[in-house]
Amino acid sequence: MRYSIVIIAFKAHEQLLKCLQSLIDNPPELRERSHKADAEIIIIDNSPERIEDKIDNRMMVRLLQTYVQVISEWHPENMGFAAGCNKGVEKSSGEYIVLMNPDTEVFPEWSERMSLHMGPKIGAVGPISNFVAGFQNMYFHMKPAKDWATQAKYAIKGMHRRAMETKLLIGFFMMIRKEAWDKVGGLDPQFFLGCDDLDLSIRLRDAGYEMLIATDVFVYHEGHASFYAAGSKSLELNKQAEKLMLAKLQAKYGDTIPTSTELWGCEILPTYTPKRQTLSVCMIVRDDLENLRVLLPQLKFADQIVICDTAPERDKGALSNWLGTKGAFLDKPECEIHEVLFPWTDSFADARNFALSKCTGDWVLWLDADDRVTPESAALIRAALDNPGPMTQAKTCHFGFVLRDEGPDGFNYAEGQPRLFPRVPGLEWEGRVHESYMEAASRLGIEKVDCDIIIDHTGYKDPALMLKKHARNLRLMKMEPASPKKYYHMGKNLMALGEMKAAEECFREVLEREWAAPLETPFRDQVRHCMASLIMATREADESIDAYLENNSKPDSLFLRAEVALKRGQVFEAEAMYKEYLGLQGVKDPHGCNWGMLSAAAESRLALIQETRERVYAG
Repeated sequence: MRYSIVIIAFKAHEQLLKCLQSLIDNPPELRERSHKADAEIIIIDNSPERIEDKIDNRMMVRLLQTYVQVISEWHPENMGFAAGCNKGVEKSSGEYIVLMNPDTEVFPEWSERMSLHMGPKIGAVGPISNFVAGFQNMYFHMKPAKDWATQAKYAIKGMHRRAMETKLLIGFFMMIRKEAWDKVGGLDPQFFLGCDDLDLSIRLRDAGYEMLIATDVFVYHEGHASFYAAGSKSLELNKQAEKLMLAKLQAKYGDTIPTSTELWGCEILPTYTPKRQTLSVCMIVRDDLENLRVLLPQLKFADQIVICDTAPERDKGALSNWLGTKGAFLDKPECEIHEVLFPWTDSFADARNFALSKCTGDWVLWLDADDRVTPESAALIRAALDNPGPMTQAKTCHFGFVLRDEGPDGFNYAEGQPRLFPRVPGLEWEGRVHESYMEAASRLGIEKVDCDIIIDHTGYKDPALMLKKHARNLRLMKMEPASPKKYYHMGKNLMALGEMKAAEECFREVLEREWAAPLETPFRDQVRHCMASLIMATREADESIDAYLENNSKPDSLFLRAEVALKRGQVFEAEAMYKEYLGLQGVKDPHGCNWGMLSAAAESRLALIQETRERVYAG
C-alpha cells in the first residue's frame, strides 16, 4: 500500500467530518485494477466520547468504498498527540505515512504532488497552508485567493513542481517516508501537546534525511481546533512541551544551545534574550536635493542616516548647506545625519559600499532618494528591530520588501526586493548597475525573509527621465562580464529604448548560451516572458511565441497567452484565460507583476467579448 493517513482526533468532530469529506472528494491515486485509492485511513480517537458514533453511516460507507480500509480506535483516556500518532503508525502498512490534523482539508492532486517530491534522500514533505508557522505559511509564497479551493489551484498553477528545502516541518499535515519514521523511532511520546514536530525535524536531519516544503500543494488548516477543545489546560500542556524541548536541547548542546533559526530556520521557540537593534539608512544621491526634501522627514525611525553624494565637484555644497540648516527637521536629535562625498567611478556598488563603510547601525536599510517610506512601513521596520526574533538577533537573515514602482502606465509590484540587511563583515554590494548584495548574503549563509513591508519608488514616473536611466544602465551593463543577469538587464533596457532586435539577441544569449550553472526556473520564465512580449510587439504573435509562453510560471504570461489566443480568433480560449488571469493575482512573482494595467486590460477584453456575444445573439 502506498499511503497510510493517520488522524489523531480530540473532540472537534465537526472539523473531522469536513476533513473526511475532503478525503472522499480528493483521494490519493487509485490502486491497479481497483476503484479504491491506494491508501488507508487510521483514526486514533482520544476523545471522551467516541467520535465514530457521530460519523454518518453514509459517510462511513463512502470512506470504505473509496479506501482499502478505515480503522478507528477509541482511547477515552487521552494519550496525547505524539503517542496517538505512534499508535496509528503501528497499525499502518503504507509506504508513506500522512499525519493529518482533523481540522485540515485537502484538494485535488495533493498526494501525487507531495510524493513526487519524495526523492531518495527526502525523509518528509509538508504542504503550504493558511494557518501554520514557519515557511510553510502560504503568505511567504502567495497572496490570498477568494476561497481555499482557488488557493489550491493557484498553488498548482503558480508553483508547479516547486519545493524548498527546510529545517522544519509542522505536524499539522506531513507526509513521512515509513523507512525514515522507523529509523528515527517516530514521535517522542513525552510531548503530549506541541513541540513534537520540532523534535522530529531535528532527529530526521540528524539521521541524514532532508525535508521539503511542497509549495505546489495547499492544505487548508482551520487551526487549533483540538487545542481550543482542551480549554485552558492546553496552554499548560504546551508550556510543558516547550520546557521539555529546551531540556532536550540542553542535554544535546549543553549551555550553547543554537538559536531557533539555526535549529529550525525560523523564529519558533525562544532560545535567546532579545536586544534592540539599531538602524542605519544608507543611500547614494546625485542632484537629488528636491527628492531628499520629501524623503528625509519620513526617516524618523532611523538611528543614523548616511548620504553618499556622487555629484560633480562644481555642484558640491548645495546639499551640505541644506542639511546644515534643515537637519533639525527630523525632530530626533539622537539620529545622526552624515553626508559623505564620493567621486563617481561608473559603479553603483562602489558608491554603496563606500556609504556602507560609514554606517554604524546593527542593521542597514538601503534607499534611493526617489523612494518613499509610508508611516505604516516605517512603523513595521522599527517594530521588527525593536522586537527582534532569533533570526534578526543572530543576524542570520535579511529582509525582502515589496517595491511599488510607479511608472507612466500605473503601478508595478515586485515582491521580495532585498532592502534591509545586517551589518556584518563581507556583506557588500556587487555589480556596476542593478547592484546586489544577494550573492554575498548567500555565501555567508544569510537567508532572505520576504515580508509585506512596502517601499514606494517614484523614479520612473517621468518618461523622459526613465529613458535617460535606461540609457545609463545600458552603458554600465556593457562593462560587466558576461552573465545571464547582464544580458537580461541589457535586453530589458534595450526594449525600453525601442531597440527590439538588439534586445532579442540579449534574451537569446541568456536562454541559449551554455552557462556554468543552469538557470533557475523563475528567472528562466521571466526571460521567456520578455521574449514573448517582444514578439507580441514586433511580429504579431507568430508561432515562435508559443514556445516561450507554454508552461511559463510567470503570472503575466497567462495574460499574453490570452492575447495571443484572441488575435488568432480563439475567443472562448482567450475568455477563459483572461478570467483565470484575473484570479491569479495571489501568486507572488519576484520579478514583478504589472497587475494594475494588465488587470484593467483583461477586464476590458472580457467586457468586449461579452458585448460582442450579446450583439451577435441579439442579431
